[in-house]
Amino acid sequence: MNLSIRARIAIVVVTLGILAFGFQNCGATKFESRSGSTFSGGKGECSNVTKETTQQLKIIYMVDNSQSAWNVDHKIVNGNRFKPLRSAAVRDFLSAFGDKPNFRYIFSAFSTEIQTFDFSSLQFKDTALNVTGAAEGMAVAADQFDGIASPNGTAYIAAFTHIKNLILADNVNPDSNPWRYSIVFVSDGEPMDMASSLEEKKTQIKTQIQTAKDAAKQMGSVAAVSTVYLGPPNPNSDKLELLKFMAAEGGGVFVDTRNDKNETIPINLAEAIIVPGNSCD
Repeated sequence: MNLSIRARIAIVVVTLGILAFGFQNCGATKFESRSGSTFSGGKGECSNVTKETTQQLKIIYMVDNSQSAWNVDHKIVNGNRFKPLRSAAVRDFLSAFGDKPNFRYIFSAFSTEIQTFDFSSLQFKDTALNVTGAAEGMAVAADQFDGIASPNGTAYIAAFTHIKNLILADNVNPDSNPWRYSIVFVSDGEPMDMASSLEEKKTQIKTQIQTAKDAAKQMGSVAAVSTVYLGPPNPNSDKLELLKFMAAEGGGVFVDTRNDKNETIPINLAEAIIVPGNSCD
């Protein structure tokens, strides 16, 4: 089919416009929803940022340690006990990224109580003095975590108050290159210290996430919050919605630890870690 010169020019212009729009949207996405090792939302153009970034990053691993989380983590399938998913996620991450000198770690376990790993005594404590450490200490924390008690109840407000205090107690010089904070919040989406309705929970959790961001800002830095669902394979939709909302408010990602068959699968911690305040650098 022969086209006039004017028609051919029009086609070229439209094509270039489409390409320009596509490249315009290839930056970092503010919020993605990831299921297992695949993306169920967002395009994931920055999926290699954890490996490639040279930014100074403190990863705050905030883990639901309630009895319900323990039950999911330690359930028996076909006579075989699951390798504890929460600690295995740390070991797997360290095997891939533990040699990065620009990463530091904080490991806290929350339920009705909060314990944080002390990198000096190498134990989880109610009041830890040295809460930040390198990969070697984080590996010990993963081993120690498997042995600590799991009380009933899950306190989200207390957990975020603790996160805020961890950041404010950090020794950061705003005039230097400050550590950025990537918060990974692992839970089943069922807080016990918040309102009963989903909309009220969203209002409350929005405030809590903002306090963490404000704490980082006060320290001359930035923070992002990602969430990981760890709970029964057939959860109430409100639980997932709350965790997705938290990730969206936190500028992070939501990671679902269920596959297409609704089976619980290992946590890929690298998928939940965001380098805040930049675009794929």
